[in-house]
Amino acid sequence: MVDRLEAVRALVEEMERDARRVDSRDAERDAAFAKAARDGELGPHWRALQRRIDEGRTSHLDIISGADTSPEAAAVREAARTGLGEVRRAAEQAAGQPDAATPGSTLGPGSSPGPDTGPGTGPCGAEDPLASTRRAHDDLQARVDAVRRHLGER
Repeated sequence: MVDRLEAVRALVEEMERDARRVDSRDAERDAAFAKAARDGELGPHWRALQRRIDEGRTSHLDIISGADTSPEAAAVREAARTGLGEVRRAAEQAAGQPDAATPGSTLGPGSSPGPDTGPGTGPCGAEDPLASTRRAHDDLQARVDAVRRHLGER
């Protein structure tokens, strides 16, 4: 029984270390995004929104959810919708599915979907933003399975 408890404790400690590592990377990305927004690299809408975020008058969640009804937030949401539609169409084309914007179009024989779209990449070869999350999930699941096997052997 003590061995099982120690195995669970070790797994929990490892999961906490992994969570701290992921939190640190997320914080670095958030800081880089905020700096780019402040510097105007993401356009005037994000510059104004980041100023309001810094002042505590809005948040990323408010902007995305629609709770922030400012013209800048509305413009960012519209740009996101447009961008997501373009990504969806590119993904459909890369997968050889008909494009919703042009009914009946598909990639024909000999057509190339563009850059490598292998594991970890999204449409047009761009990095899949969920790939690292999937890898972390798969790694954690493998560890949980290993502990279960270990506990089952006893």
